[in-house]
Order: sequence, then structure tokens, then C-alpha cells
Amino acid sequence: MGPAGPQQLLSSIIDCNDTMEGYVRYSKESKSVLFCDGTDWIGLAPIESALGESRRNPGNSCKDILSRSVGNVSTGVYWIQPSSSYPPFQTYCDMDGGWSLIMKMDGTQLTFEYYSALWSNNVTLNNDSLDLSATESKMATYFTLNITELRLGMTDGGTTRWLDFSLGTAVPSLYLMIADGNYRPTNLGRDAWKSLLDSASLQPHCNKEGFNVGEAGNNRVVRIGILSNEQNDCFSSDSFLGFGVGNTGLSGFFTVGNYAPGGPGSDNGSQNIRAFAYVFGR
Repeated sequence: MGPAGPQQLLSSIIDCNDTMEGYVRYSKESKSVLFCDGTDWIGLAPIESALGESRRNPGNSCKDILSRSVGNVSTGVYWIQPSSSYPPFQTYCDMDGGWSLIMKMDGTQLTFEYYSALWSNNVTLNNDSLDLSATESKMATYFTLNITELRLGMTDGGTTRWLDFSLGTAVPSLYLMIADGNYRPTNLGRDAWKSLLDSASLQPHCNKEGFNVGEAGNNRVVRIGILSNEQNDCFSSDSFLGFGVGNTGLSGFFTVGNYAPGGPGSDNGSQNIRAFAYVFGR
């Protein structure tokens, strides 16, 4: 309340004194609303949103929002800014651990085939698909999010199975793990990779796993996953389980999932599973 009734919004510059206490005015110079406390005009502090709930107050990552927030933090859409060189953006956060969505891939489409430019560029795809729906996407987290762990998911028959693993060290982005095409091994083991699907099958040999997996002349390559073979080498691998598959030689599009030929060499028989997939990081 002002001295003569309700507060008034003033547009002209006027001295702040006892008689003006409680009045507010708009300052064109600072483009803000000022409040007279009886002595000075004081800028009104903006009401800050909770961390991650607005573009003005982004977290560094979903994990950062989870660790710095008070009380329950729900899974959903949040604002993050992993890199100061890239503006804040929204992403889907799995707050059962603070995982940031990086990619969604449909194994029946060519979008994320091994040789797709999406693996080697800083261009997003459907970055407004902020949920676990079956819309393929590539978020800015692919090239901005510092990661030490990955969460991989594959959906088949309506069930999604997850594989979480540590990279062993902090990496500036998944982009830097993949874009140059250099092989980077993991040591999860074939059983860990097979846990992504209910009926996964692999041949007994090779078992080369990690990022950018494949040999020169090999008819199968995979961006994230494992290759195996019935022969004791990796140059003619027939079976695979992974994300971003290329050179399958199979009919139809096949870019995510598991393939193993029939015969005694495959540990769970013949499989041809084209899955929908998710990649999260933290």
C-alpha cells in the first residue's frame, strides 16, 4: 500500500522518500520494476524457478538436477545446459538415477544405420520428442553432455530391458566416443549384452565389443555393441547385438537389435530381432 491508497506504477523518475514508500515504478534504463523503500529505489528480485524448470535456471545435467534438488524429483522434462558454448535446452530425464536422454532409435529404419551422418555430426533430430515414445530422436546431449556412464535400453515384445555400465573415465560427450570411427573397447562380456533382449543369441567366437566395432572387410559393423562369429576370428563375423548396425546383408532395414544365424554355433539358435532402442548418459 502507498501512503494514499494502493501501490501505483509510476513511469516518471521521482525521488524515493518517506511519502513515496511502497510505490513502484518501471525503469526504462534497467528495463526492470523498482520498489521505493522510503529511501532508495530497489530492483525487485525475479522469482527463480526450481533448478531445471526454466530456461533461465538450467541444471548442468539430469544428474546435477537430481543431486542439487530438495525433496522428490520426478522423471520428466527438464532444462539443462551441459556446455557453456551451447544454449540451454530441454531433455527427458530419468530421475531414477539422473539419466539424460541422448538418443532413441528404431531398428526397422535406416535413420541410425552405421554410416549415417547423425553419428558424426552435431545436428539434432526430433529434439522435441521429450519422452520414451517410439519417435526416433537425437538430443543435443549427444555432443554436449559429459558422461561417465551409459544406460542402454532395447524394447522387444513390449518389454524394455536395460544395461547400465561405466566408461571408466569422464568423457566430454558420446559424440567424441563415436564420431571419429575409432574402435574403443568395453569389457562387459557377451552375457551382459544379451541381457538387453529376452531371446538373444550369439556365436561363440570373436566377441569384440564396444564402440565402432568391426574389422576391415567385415560384413557386419556396429556403433555400440558386440560382434561374434562361428570361426575363431573377427573378420567374417555373422552375428551381432547392438545399436547402429551396418553392412548386415540381410533383407529389410536392420539397424538395432540382434541377429544370429541358425546352426549349432549360435548359443540360442537363430534370431532376427529388430528392436527399438534408447541411449541415456550421466
